[in-house]
Amino acid sequence: MREVIVRVVIQVAVLVAAFAGTYWIANENNRAPTPLDGAWDVRAGTYQPAGAARPLERLYFECNRAYLVVFRFGDQWVEHHFEVNPTRRELRMWEHWLRRDKPLSSNGVYELSGDQLVITGTFDDNTTPVRLELTRLRNR
Repeated sequence: MREVIVRVVIQVAVLVAAFAGTYWIANENNRAPTPLDGAWDVRAGTYQPAGAARPLERLYFECNRAYLVVFRFGDQWVEHHFEVNPTRRELRMWEHWLRRDKPLSSNGVYELSGDQLVITGTFDDNTTPVRLELTRLRNR
């Protein structure tokens, strides 16, 4: 009987350790925050790539090591890869998430002041700079 209890205690301990380790990897160790993390509403400026039914309404910068930025054009969602250099205030984006093959934006810079973000750069090989003024959405 004692051997059964010891075996059950060991099995439970192994399961608890596995669950705790998995939680830590997924929620703590995976964080690589950037100053731009979160959801942003476009309040001024326009960006509407070919094929988009509406102009850009919202951006979502992922707050983990995914380097994912999602552009929302009405009910259409497009995923892109992004990287931020906070010391130089540079923002670079690529057409495809997790691949730095085709640049989406170049010469991208950002200015962040509290809940206000301004992104300036050229998109889609266009030479005309785009200026987007964004407001951070807070959790309600």
